[in-house]
Amino acid sequence: MQSLQPAETESFDPAMLSHEEQYKLMVGTVVPRPIALVTTLGPLGPNAAPFSFFNAFAADPPMIAFSVSSRDGVPKDTIRNIRAMGEFVVH
Repeated sequence: MQSLQPAETESFDPAMLSHEEQYKLMVGTVVPRPIALVTTLGPLGPNAAPFSFFNAFAADPPMIAFSVSSRDGVPKDTIRNIRAMGEFVVH
């Protein structure tokens, strides 16, 4: 019979990681990772965007969540459309 050896672990300081390294670490921790397609309508027309930071949180009341980041400090179309129109659809 083979003896089980403790697995080696690695420590890291998130403050020392780049934004890209932090993102890769986070998306690699949840597998399989659900992907939501969020559609919105806005002043410039329709928009559809995939969100990997998405999940179901409660059944009563029904709640889902997705995280919208910004690009160079500018809000993405999805959140701008939600703020302008007050609605969105998650697929």
